[in-house]
Amino acid sequence: MEKLIQTSNILYDKDIYDKNSEINSIKKCYNISKVFFNNYQEWILTKNNLLNGILNEINIIIEKEYLFMNYHVRSLLKF
Repeated sequence: MEKLIQTSNILYDKDIYDKNSEINSIKKCYNISKVFFNNYQEWILTKNNLLNGILNEINIIIEKEYLFMNYHVRSLLKF
């Protein structure tokens, strides 16, 4: 009976080890994101700031290109 209990413990430990190995390999396969924000409001505020910054940069680029295009259109109309 003692050998049966010892064998069962060994098999149980091996099964737990195999399951942990499988879980770790799945975790490596899928990149689990980390928590960077303390709450939802902080995430919304950061996201809005980022989107506003992108929108401002796009507007600056468009204004510069528009001035460049406007200069060429005027020079074409003067000929």
